[in-house]
Amino acid sequence: MSFSPDLNRNKTRQLAWLLARLLLLIGTQAACAQPGGTAGQATSGAQQPDQARYAEQPTPIYADAGHTQTLGMLTPGTKLYLERNPNAPAQGAFFLDGWTQQGNDTAVFLQQGKRTLAASMNGKSWRFQKLGEIKDDYDNLWTHIRLNGYVDTKTLTASQDTVWHAAITLYSARCSACHALHKPTEFTANQWPGILEIMAKNAALQPPEKALITQYLQTHAKP
Repeated sequence: MSFSPDLNRNKTRQLAWLLARLLLLIGTQAACAQPGGTAGQATSGAQQPDQARYAEQPTPIYADAGHTQTLGMLTPGTKLYLERNPNAPAQGAFFLDGWTQQGNDTAVFLQQGKRTLAASMNGKSWRFQKLGEIKDDYDNLWTHIRLNGYVDTKTLTASQDTVWHAAITLYSARCSACHALHKPTEFTANQWPGILEIMAKNAALQPPEKALITQYLQTHAKP
């Protein structure tokens, strides 16, 4: 079977047209990926993904971008998200989700029913977004909240493992003089603070050191 020259020319034109369309599509996608390209400029105002960060030490929470009013303190290892909204470009704006228990106006916990602190707040001067409510088995009311504030980003790290490594090193060095180290899984998250209260006195732990070790042990505690 043979084809006429005209038919071959038509097929060649069709292939050339398809190739041109493909190159145009590739070029458009590349422009979108480049901040300086036309398509990149058109999308530069879109909402950017928030950045997950972790407090390396007890870290002040501020009410404003100028860091003039302190609302409370983040505990070491607490996960938060730095906001990257172009409409709110101030450095250090963040949010974190946690839980409060009815009757306790100063504690933000990481989980409902477990008293692992995410942040300690100053009285009732702070505000939060209410996400939901639930009652536990003991009829205690827990409120799921979103806390917004500002933080000094120099006190944060992108890796939670960095925080836990510092905690393990400190725990091993300071809490093994009197006895063998307790494994985190020997006690529950709600039991550890009371146990560590005695250990902290014997080991002469300073408040920031105690906070770091407590957070590590509670986070890795027995379920």
